[in-house]
Amino acid sequence: MGKSKDPLKIAFNYLSYSDRFSREVIQRLKRGGFTKEEIDSTIERLKNYGYLNDQKTAEEFIRSKIRKGWGPEKIKVELMRRGIFEEEAENLIKEIFLEVDEKEMIMKLAEKFLGSRRGENIKEKLKGFLFRKGFSYDKIIDVIEKIERKGR
Repeated sequence: MGKSKDPLKIAFNYLSYSDRFSREVIQRLKRGGFTKEEIDSTIERLKNYGYLNDQKTAEEFIRSKIRKGWGPEKIKVELMRRGIFEEEAENLIKEIFLEVDEKEMIMKLAEKFLGSRRGENIKEKLKGFLFRKGFSYDKIIDVIEKIERKGR
């Protein structure tokens, strides 16, 4: 390893700012010019030391995004972008969303959205807003119908 840089030190420094997914650390080390063997060895050591745990990082990521009003679909896309397989992402999201009243979450977002808006196409704009937040169309429609029954 004729470099003056140590990939493990680079990785530790990168992880010191926040938890990262394996893919993010791999990309950082690739940018640093390290070989595949150096990267693989570093990732393995980080996992063995307990500094790199994609499942734990994914669980924390999901909870963080729920607090920000993200729905399951948006979270899934972002997890997959960060290197989590689709099936694993879906299972983790499903498990963590058991702790959340998703319809209540959608209702709060909808009420906040509607609080300052009036005018034409408001229902369509609300649907688009909630869909972009990552909620399923069926749940969005259920919440909108409930709001309409309340007289909003």
